[in-house]
Amino acid sequence: MRRDQAGKVGRGALTLLIVFPIAAAALSIPYYHFDALPVAMLAWQGLIAAVVLYGAAHLLRAIRLALLSAPALNVQMRTVVYLHFHTAPVSFIVPFKLGELYRWQQLAWVSGNPVGSLVILLLDRTLDAIVLLSVLAGVLASGRQLPPGMTWVLGLLALATVLGLIAVFIVPNCLCMVQAYILSRHSAPRARWALRIVDSTRLMIGSARERLQGNVILLLFISVIIWALDGGVLIVLARLLDPGGQVSVASWMTVTLFPDAATTDSMALTTLYAAVCLFTLFLVWPVATGFYIARLKSRSPATTAQRPLSARRQRRIHLYSADRML
Repeated sequence: MRRDQAGKVGRGALTLLIVFPIAAAALSIPYYHFDALPVAMLAWQGLIAAVVLYGAAHLLRAIRLALLSAPALNVQMRTVVYLHFHTAPVSFIVPFKLGELYRWQQLAWVSGNPVGSLVILLLDRTLDAIVLLSVLAGVLASGRQLPPGMTWVLGLLALATVLGLIAVFIVPNCLCMVQAYILSRHSAPRARWALRIVDSTRLMIGSARERLQGNVILLLFISVIIWALDGGVLIVLARLLDPGGQVSVASWMTVTLFPDAATTDSMALTTLYAAVCLFTLFLVWPVATGFYIARLKSRSPATTAQRPLSARRQRRIHLYSADRML
């Protein structure tokens, strides 16, 4: 995707913005066997409650992403909120959450900062991982045994947490050391190009770290509410399928995180959950995508240059000083 010389979005990019999320969600429909939906679909009161809970959870996810990325990437919060809902249907691509790649592409496209966008999404996933690891730790502390299939889920959550903490607390210091080495040992033009990349990444991660440290309690609280709402959706749907049944931690995490790994016993719950998710998102997706495209069309290089002292301008000042030192 690219813009023309006037900063506008091309017709091909607009077509792809509309077609790709719809196609991605449509391709997932045969996987979930929606032709065999249970009779619980007739219980419209419970389904409305599930739709409201899931919509609230997604709204909080969009707000959390906006709080993380807007100041760090110099993007307006409303744009990030619209971007989140626009990219949400692509998350139904299985296996795993491969739709995050599309969210990263869109965030990098809007901000012009691919590395920073990747770090922001990693921090976003780290907040989820911290909450889910806390839930699993509570389950293990209570003496219950996790199913064998949850071991690799636990490993992935631990890996996401470690990578996020490394990106926030260790990588900036390493980049400072690399930057000092380039300034003291190299003076070729390509060294200045490398310095620009290192400095841009360092400033962005530093901004994200300041935002995370200043709002860590709020962001963690939002994450807890998000997963509580997701759990509420599963409880409502499980009661529709089996009024006397209960949703285990394993079923909750499997259905919400890795629906492609659901067992035969939970396939009905997975299918009903996917139906609620798709219905909720496509109530919001056309409106969010319309506003998102409108904001993309209104963006131009001139509007970026007229903003107050931003991260880009700070980088120019820093690189000017570095050139004088070289």
